[in-house]
Amino acid sequence: MELLTTQWPQSMRTFAGAVFFLSLSIANYLTTILINVVKKLSGLNGNSSWLGGNDLNKNRLDYYYYTIAAFGVLNLVYFHFFARHYLSNDIDQHSEKPSNSESSDDR
Repeated sequence: MELLTTQWPQSMRTFAGAVFFLSLSIANYLTTILINVVKKLSGLNGNSSWLGGNDLNKNRLDYYYYTIAAFGVLNLVYFHFFARHYLSNDIDQHSEKPSNSESSDDR
């Protein structure tokens, strides 16, 4: 959210907030899809689903959380790649006045 509000132009900050909350809602839908896919794939060939029953002793929630952790690692790699290639759009950096020590060196 901070990236959207600091790097987008002032006139688009409300839109940036809307994009942020839209991405949260899309993430919730993707989580629902992920749960359904895991239920179906883990229940193939007559196996019991990792998330299928009411008996927690028979469910394999540990496998589900390993899957979530793998997606977290992929997200970290994705984030790291784009963070290293990100160029800041720092508007205030160019408008700062030089300090006294810098201006005395230029004389």
